[in-house]
Amino acid sequence: MVGFGLTEAGQRQATVAANTELLTEFLRTIHARTGHLDADLPVLLVGNSMGGLIAANVISTGGARPAGLVLVNPAAPHVGYGSALFPVFGLPYAGEFLGLALYGTPFASALVAQYATMLRSPEQTANDLFWMCVQNQDTVTQSLIDKHAGIIAHQRGRRGINLLFAQAAHSTVSRTGWCPTPAQCGWRTRIRSGTSRRRPGPGTF
Repeated sequence: MVGFGLTEAGQRQATVAANTELLTEFLRTIHARTGHLDADLPVLLVGNSMGGLIAANVISTGGARPAGLVLVNPAAPHVGYGSALFPVFGLPYAGEFLGLALYGTPFASALVAQYATMLRSPEQTANDLFWMCVQNQDTVTQSLIDKHAGIIAHQRGRRGINLLFAQAAHSTVSRTGWCPTPAQCGWRTRIRSGTSRRRPGPGTF
């Protein structure tokens, strides 16, 4: 997605709408090259946070029909993360909601993105990522952390990356007030068996 990783922005923006268009174009290209015009594409969309919102948007527009969709965690505050960065009067979750509110403010979002890169080193940011996404921390090796830290350091050296990330974050957070999640999500909980989370029929999640 534009605004994350190493994807060059070019003339595109890093908003939810722009990334939805980008993913739709990619899927249409697969349609044309594989001939899967009247059947499910040999593609499984897996999205976390903004990626999940984009993937859901692509499917809802009907522009392409992937074989399936997996949504992992919503873009929402979670227990314990952010409190050290935004302690607010000792109130539970106040820091987390403040962080979301700042990302939801056009001008403040760029400052928050810049501040985050100054506050956390690439290795610390990589550790944050695994702490958020991996239930069993024993599986996270130092080699894995080093590889991610190297990518993050390279990404931070690109001009305008903070502005792109701020644009992406603002576009996502501004929708969280009205965009419902399709399933109840827990924080760092073990994923249940696939059969217990599937909805039969067209558009199965």
